[in-house]
Amino acid sequence: MSLYRRLLGSDFDRLPPLLRDMHAGDAVLTAAGEAVVERGANRLARLLASAAGFPPAGRYGLQVTFTPTGDAEVWTRRYGDHVMTSRLAAQRGRLVERFGPFRFAFTLTADAAGLAQHDAGWWCLGVPLPRWLGPRTLAREWQADGRFCLDVAIELPLLGLMVAYRGWLVPIGAASEA
Repeated sequence: MSLYRRLLGSDFDRLPPLLRDMHAGDAVLTAAGEAVVERGANRLARLLASAAGFPPAGRYGLQVTFTPTGDAEVWTRRYGDHVMTSRLAAQRGRLVERFGPFRFAFTLTADAAGLAQHDAGWWCLGVPLPRWLGPRTLAREWQADGRFCLDVAIELPLLGLMVAYRGWLVPIGAASEA
């Protein structure tokens, strides 16, 4: 059973068809589209975004490969020439995504309009950190005009925006596993 189906249970079937296809997790899938990335103005926020592997600010052709790996998934995002990889897994009923030295836990909500992620915890180098110090992530996915759409903003207490990215994807086919 796919990562997202396990986490969402019967709510997985409520997702729009394209979101269900993208999160099916039964084979390697590649999707392509466009994205716009913004970085915060604060130097420390920009440094943390770089440490987490986020691309510089700009408009990019975007390609994402979703690779199931046992009970987890690896997402490889290509923003132009910038490659960013994260690993997603389930932990205690939450989605946990790892970016560089950071891990972020989310609860998921799904309905016919789409999918939303809600902050549930974070760690740096495996050390749990206080939620009040943690980033505030506003993330949602939906389907519009035959496209998988995404909008993510990550803000830090006292520092403001760390990174935001929004865009769209369409499947370009299943890739064979190497």
